[in-house]
Amino acid sequence: MMDIQFGDAVLGIQEREAVLRVLDSGRLTRGERCESFEAALTGLTGYGSHVVSSGTAALHLALLAAGVKKGDRVVVPATTYIATANAILYCGAKPVVVDVDRETWTMSAERAIEAVEEHKATAIMPVHLYGAPAADFLQWRDDYYRATGRLVRVIEDAAESLGCLRSGEHPCGDFACLSFFGSKTITTGEGGAVLYRDEMLGRRVRHLAGQAQTKTRYLHDACGWNYRMTEVAAAIGEQQLRRLPAFLAARQQVFWWYDQFLSRKWVRQKLWKDDSHGMWAYAVRRVGMDAPRVIRRMAMAGIETRPIFPWVTIHRHLKNADAEPLPMAGALHREGIVLPTHVNLTRDDVRRVCDELEAAADTR
Repeated sequence: MMDIQFGDAVLGIQEREAVLRVLDSGRLTRGERCESFEAALTGLTGYGSHVVSSGTAALHLALLAAGVKKGDRVVVPATTYIATANAILYCGAKPVVVDVDRETWTMSAERAIEAVEEHKATAIMPVHLYGAPAADFLQWRDDYYRATGRLVRVIEDAAESLGCLRSGEHPCGDFACLSFFGSKTITTGEGGAVLYRDEMLGRRVRHLAGQAQTKTRYLHDACGWNYRMTEVAAAIGEQQLRRLPAFLAARQQVFWWYDQFLSRKWVRQKLWKDDSHGMWAYAVRRVGMDAPRVIRRMAMAGIETRPIFPWVTIHRHLKNADAEPLPMAGALHREGIVLPTHVNLTRDDVRRVCDELEAAADTR
């Protein structure tokens, strides 16, 4: 057991009472609480929403609703969690893996656009890594469609980014896919949501998430999935969402402490102009650092840290993936580290993390 854990969910009396109300109602499957949670998400973000059983389910449904099918190509960044690529494989499609931007560590817009054209990709999946908004591809998508007649759907993996803003707005391409896993900014234990701009696409998501059942019970018009969120999870999520401003304020304080306590040897993930970080996780890089060794030393000191996502997971381990050279993603994994980031951290906790990190990085 680590003295300082990477993440720590905050659940209180509000969530407990909400769950008890669901249990007393006798309705555990999708109902009023799911609908209320969706309405709250729509009110926050401005987009249609459908809550589902996990962030991975959200990605899969968005791809299906976008029309991605067997043999298609979908562009993804090298630095991301494996679920981004797995959801593509669920569709029988093939990930096209591209490198990330040197400053923001999110998908390189230049590389992604080149990959779309080279591989005739049908979709692109930017990832808002650790809460930093990826580039906005919607204007490019529209220009590309007018020039070529090919519509490339933009499906944003927003699993780590609830609360981030891109030019003052919650980012959403054709879809944005949220995760409410236990370590996320708000949690339902497991769970996720699909945000969408087009109601027709949203109807497709809802239809596929419920086994593709028609208005006539037990009649189904497509291959569907059981990706429904439970009423218990939605009740927790609705209460968590009400606390989002307080959670973000606490995380902002943690980010500020890290900024103050870490030396200038460390390079922090940057943002595009006018964007704001969702502050899910504080990640830094130090050129020349042996990240696996530092992570082990931090664990010996009782502090749980994580590596920046290993690009080899997607590039090498997915036999179905195409990829270009990935120098920036490789450097981030070798030299980067993700530090504990949650609302229960104190100033002294953050100071201790920073002191141990500096010592671990300086020890050869």
